[in-house]
Order: sequence, then structure tokens, then C-alpha cells
Amino acid sequence: MPGAHNRQNMLMATAVGLELGLSPEQMEQAFRSFPGVPHRLEFLRELDGISYFNDSKATNFDAAEVAVKALAKPVVVLAGGEPKQGDASGWIEQLKRHAPAVVLYGAAAQPFETLLAGHGYGGEVLRLEGLGEAVPGAQALAERLGASAVLLSPACASFDQYSDFEARGEHFRHLVSGL
Repeated sequence: MPGAHNRQNMLMATAVGLELGLSPEQMEQAFRSFPGVPHRLEFLRELDGISYFNDSKATNFDAAEVAVKALAKPVVVLAGGEPKQGDASGWIEQLKRHAPAVVLYGAAAQPFETLLAGHGYGGEVLRLEGLGEAVPGAQALAERLGASAVLLSPACASFDQYSDFEARGEHFRHLVSGL
């Protein structure tokens, strides 16, 4: 599981496990077999050298910033949905560092395109209607730009097109499995 925040979670779980009397071997086995939590930087698959991650739970700028930073490699980010208010500066800084391209979809596509341009994001921006178009678009960008990952980390609520973030994440999982 990528990211400093997940390493911190593992350390806290280790402290609790030691306090409860678990052996280091028991904890190591548990950590090595833990698949992660669905929709939270969830690794879905690798295809042609590109890893696909589902972070549909990232429904605001802060959560999406953590996800982009956690991968810390060239990543094509899919962002969109129903936009929320908030400070996007940290998220955009991580995009500038790690994302050669951003694929925008849903109700947030146009406002996010304006936001990125206004903050000097220099990568490619592709606007598409929904995830059905965005996933193959992100795959093509990742291949062309040599990105090592595609990350769904929407920085938005899902309610413009889905009942909740889980439905959005399940749709993404289905689309990625069909690539």
C-alpha cells in the first residue's frame, strides 16, 4: 500500500498489536496479506507496465492530494464529479510534480480545467463526459507520456453521475478490468 499515511497506519497498528500481545511474526503475516481497503488507493491491476489505482473515496482536494503524493511517480489522474468548495493549491502542487496529464470528467470538468489553468498546471488536460470515456483516454495518455500509473482520485463528490463513491469506484473497477 503506497504512501506515508499508510506507513503511519501500519505503525499505529503495530503498536496496538504489541500492546495486545501479538507476536511480530503474526503482525508481519497480517500486513503482508492485507489487500487494502476498497476505494482507498486500491491497486486494481497492472496492464502493459501501467498500474491502475481506485481512490474513489477521495471526494475532496485534501484526500486527492494525499493520493497523488502517495504514488509519487508519473501518474495520469482522473478527476471529476460534483465539485466541492475547498483549497485546491496543495492538490495542484502535487499534480504539477507527479501528473503529466489530468483527465477531467463530469460536472467538474470545466471548472477544474479553469482552476488548473489559473494555477499554472502545465501538463496535458483532457475533458471527457464520464468515466466510460475517461478510462480509455487516461490509458492512452499514460502509454503516450510514459506514465507508470493511472489514478482515479476525483477530488469531488460522485452525485452528478453516481449514487455514491462506492458506485463510482465499482464502475471504475469494471472499466479497468475491461481494458
